[in-house]
Amino acid sequence: MRVPDMPAGSSLLHRNGAGAGQGVAARVSNGLFSLLSRQGQNAKLTVLLFHKVPLVADPLTPTEPTFMQFEHILDFLQKNTSVLPLADAAAALASGKLPKKAVALTFDDGYDEWLTTVSPALRARNMHATFFVTTEQLEGPALWHERIIAAVRALPDTGAHLPYGFGNYVDLRQTSSRIRLISELQERLKYAPLPERLGAIEIIEAQARSPLVWPRPFDRDSVRALHSQGFEIGGHTISHPILNECSDDQATLEIGGCKEELESIIGGSVNAFAYPNGRPLKDYDGRHVAMVKACGYKVAVVTSGGAARQDSDIFQLPRFTPWGATNERMALQLARNLVERERRVAVAPLQQARDTPVRCLMVASTFAPLHGDSAVVYENLCKHMPAGSVRVLTASTNYMDGREIEGWREHDRSASFPVDRIPLLRPLMQPPPANIGASLARFAFSDIPLYASVLLSAARIV
Repeated sequence: MRVPDMPAGSSLLHRNGAGAGQGVAARVSNGLFSLLSRQGQNAKLTVLLFHKVPLVADPLTPTEPTFMQFEHILDFLQKNTSVLPLADAAAALASGKLPKKAVALTFDDGYDEWLTTVSPALRARNMHATFFVTTEQLEGPALWHERIIAAVRALPDTGAHLPYGFGNYVDLRQTSSRIRLISELQERLKYAPLPERLGAIEIIEAQARSPLVWPRPFDRDSVRALHSQGFEIGGHTISHPILNECSDDQATLEIGGCKEELESIIGGSVNAFAYPNGRPLKDYDGRHVAMVKACGYKVAVVTSGGAARQDSDIFQLPRFTPWGATNERMALQLARNLVERERRVAVAPLQQARDTPVRCLMVASTFAPLHGDSAVVYENLCKHMPAGSVRVLTASTNYMDGREIEGWREHDRSASFPVDRIPLLRPLMQPPPANIGASLARFAFSDIPLYASVLLSAARIV
C-alpha cells in the first residue's frame, strides 16, 4: 500500500506555526476527531500502516511519503493521540480499557530506513511500533516490487520487450510512462503465481541498460537490531504472495515458516502477523485466518480501513495511512476512519475452509467499471459467489472505441475478488472490410493472434 504525496516542506510549515493548523479549521477538525474518539468499552483502535520512508523522494515512486512528511505525521500523533504498542492496544481493546484516541503504528516489508531514520525518530518521541518483515529478502534478492522499480528504471528508452501484454510501453523516454509501467506491473504480477512473477521480473531485468540499483539490504542483523531497541517484530510471510493465490500447503508454509525464521533470529516469540496486501476476500479469506491462528500468532492486521472495536476480530484488525498535508486534514482523516465500516471475512474451521466446492474463472470481454448490460450482470455474479471461489479475466480497453477503460485500476483494487486484465479479449469494432481478401487478412493477422493471446492468458491463470 502506498500513500499519496504531500507538499514538500509541510512539516516545517507546521513546526513554525505558520500553517492553517493554528486556526479555526484545525480546532474544528481536532474537535471532531476528539468527539468521535471514545474510551473504555466504546473505544476504537486506529492502526496506522507505513512502508518505505525515504529521505528523498524517488521520481519513479512519487506517492511514497518522505522522511520529512513522516516526521510531520509523528509530531501530529504525539500531540493529538495516545500511541500504544500493538499488543498492548489489542489487549486493552478486548478488555474494554482502551484510552481515548488510541493509535498503534505498524510498518510492512523490510527496509534499511527503518534502522537509519525511522527508529531514531520513534525513539526520540518515545513511540513504539511493530515491524512486519518479509523474510525471503533477509538473505536473498530485494523485495519483488522493489526489483520491478529497479528494472524499469534501468530499461532503455525505447525497444524494451515486456511480458504479459505490456508491449504498448515501447517508448519510456517520459518519466510518467515509467511510473505507469511500474504501477501496472506491480498490480498485475502481485496476483501471478510466484514462479511466473519471478520469471517476468527476470525478463525485464535482463534488458537493463544500466546497473540495477536496489534498496540497501535489510538483513537478519537489521531485524535483531530493531528487536534489541524494544520494537516488536511481526511476520509478513516468506515471499509476500497473495494468499488467495496459494495452495493451502503453500499458504501454511508462508505463514508459519516466516514465524519460525523470525523467532530463530530474535530468540523470542513472534506474535503478530500482517496479511500480504491484506484486503479481505480479495487477498485472503477465512482459511488463512484459521491458518494464522493455528500457527500460533496472537494478533493479525489487514488493510481494509476503519478502526477496530471491542467486538472486532483480533486476527483481522483494520489499518490505514493518514496522508493529510496539514494537521486539520490529518485530524479529519482520522475522524473519518473512526466511522468507516471495517471489513473482515468469516472464519470457518480449517478443514471446512479447505473444502470450498467451487473454483471459477470468468472470462468476460466487458466488465465493470463499464456500466450497463452484461458488465453489471457479470460483476454481480462474482460478488455473490462463495468467498475465494472466483477470479476474472477481462480487458483494460473498451473494444467499442479502443480507449482505455476509465477507472479500471481503482475498481480492481477495491473489488472483493481478483481481477486480471489484458488489453483486449475481442477485436476492436471496425468498419466492415472492403472485400473478402481484406476480411481474411484481418482474421488471420489480427483476430487469430488476439484469440490465441486470450486463451494463453486464461490457461496461465487456470
